[in-house]
Amino acid sequence: MPNVLTTDSYEAGAIFQRSRSLNSDIKVIARAHSRDEYDHLKKLGLTQIVLAEEETARRMLALLGTP
Repeated sequence: MPNVLTTDSYEAGAIFQRSRSLNSDIKVIARAHSRDEYDHLKKLGLTQIVLAEEETARRMLALLGTP
């Protein structure tokens, strides 16, 4: 299965739209750097979005032993 990587969430949204039009079963996981980027990707129909800030906070709390 081919992978496409980009650091730009808005570019990722455009890639997702084109890819989905070619293959409706494609699995996409996107990373957003901000809430605005997250909301943009969500509006486009992405369902698997990692918000970098939240994941970093979760990891930091885990390292501190906080659930």
